[in-house]
Amino acid sequence: MYQWYKNLKECMTGYERPVVKPRDFLVLIASYGRPEGLQNMTMKTFKPFLDKVDYRIMVSDDDKTLPKYLEMYGDKVYVFNKDQVLKESNADTADVLNIKGVIFFERNVEFKVAKELGYRYFMHLEDDYLSMSYRLVRNNGAVPNCKMNLEKFDEICEMYFRVLDTSPFLNAVCMAQGGDYVGVADNTFMKQGYLFKGMNIYCFDTEKEFKLTGRINEDASAYYINGKIGKLMLTPFMIQLTQLPTQNNKGGVSDIYKRFGTYLKSIYTIIQRPDNMKIGIFTTNSGTGKDKYDTRRLHHQCDKKMCFTKIISSKYAKGTIPYSDVEQPDLDPDFYNQKNFLELPEPNVDDVYIEARLTDEW
Repeated sequence: MYQWYKNLKECMTGYERPVVKPRDFLVLIASYGRPEGLQNMTMKTFKPFLDKVDYRIMVSDDDKTLPKYLEMYGDKVYVFNKDQVLKESNADTADVLNIKGVIFFERNVEFKVAKELGYRYFMHLEDDYLSMSYRLVRNNGAVPNCKMNLEKFDEICEMYFRVLDTSPFLNAVCMAQGGDYVGVADNTFMKQGYLFKGMNIYCFDTEKEFKLTGRINEDASAYYINGKIGKLMLTPFMIQLTQLPTQNNKGGVSDIYKRFGTYLKSIYTIIQRPDNMKIGIFTTNSGTGKDKYDTRRLHHQCDKKMCFTKIISSKYAKGTIPYSDVEQPDLDPDFYNQKNFLELPEPNVDDVYIEARLTDEW
């Protein structure tokens, strides 16, 4: 740990933390087809917080419920065009499809919106949040879920923005989800205190702008792909978000998951990082006692130890190869003419795992 910290300090030589006050931040709430759901969930849950900060609700002009959003939220609604976002951001969708009911477009216009409204810092929220909780390990090993009073959530957010400012390598600092605490006190990452991942609630700096790639599963793709080149996302284990299960919610990207299953979203990330990923089986336990049962579904798997950029001691510098000296392979012009994976059947979860390969055998 000491050597890791020492090498980190060497990499940050000359870095000066910004003098801008993080308290001056914007909140952007992504929503699609859920004007009433937004009101009953995120707007209700975060009302004490949203009353203190400037916020906008991101709604696309192809949303059939846009008139309802405008009726309910007025000038707090920021309307954007998805085709224009794709053209201006030039973000890679990782496909040639035309699925638009996904959050990919909102995510790739947010940096522009924050700067347009005069903010350097901004937070990303979504429309299905139910509560926030503190999750800390007690002396007896328990990790209780202590519901948070959001009256001072703005002060907690300011702390997260200050963490974001501590390193030029941090592209986002996020808050944890329930699934991150599986295993509670015995969770390896819980003991470590953080994860190099980012989902749901993000703290961003517009001076550390980046694109999110992949039409679906863009959040996981963001930290796996950017992490490969040293742009990290950090989720400290301290605060947990509770939201409705995505597959059981109406509207948003849930309809995509219900139609195609979780195999599709995982494939989007795998085809962007086939060097470190494969499809595996994710098992969760539900119920208690006689009613206890396992739910099995397909999910991407990666070797996290090999997935993200590591800090290498300067004594090995002579052994590295400059990127400019590496032979660049020619891109396959037929890559995007592969068989449409939306039309392929979802594999059986009874398979141990399926290697992810773009071959004619698909």
